[in-house]
Formats: sequence, structure tokens, C-alpha cells
Amino acid sequence: MVHDRGNALHTQNHHDELLVIIEGNVDFKVGDEVKNVSKGDLVFIPQHTLHGPILEEGQSLAALSMFAPLF
Repeated sequence: MVHDRGNALHTQNHHDELLVIIEGNVDFKVGDEVKNVSKGDLVFIPQHTLHGPILEEGQSLAALSMFAPLF
């Protein structure tokens, strides 16, 4: 679970990522787009793409991450 204020922007250089949002309601950046995500949403992140949650104070996010190819 991510629950720090601010953001956790990062990239994966060797695989794509698919997130299933398990808990939370936060803004999430993928590349140049920022969208609100909440429980049940899927987020696809191509490799080499800057991404991560943008959390306001008191917000948290829990997600299941799947990577391809496996690392």
C-alpha cells in the first residue's frame, strides 16, 4: 500500500505493467495523462513510461501489479 504524500513516479524499462486497483481513490499518472482511479479499475502502463499515484495528504492506494515479461 502506498500512503505517502506526494507521488511515487517511476518507470520500468524492461516490461509492461498492468495494475488492478484494490483500494483507494486517487489521481494516477501514466505518461502525459492523469486520471482518477478507484477500486476495480485497471491501469495499463507500457514499458519506458513515467507513471505512479499522485497522493494528497491522507490518501492511500493498494494495487495488484502484473508484469510482462516476467522479471
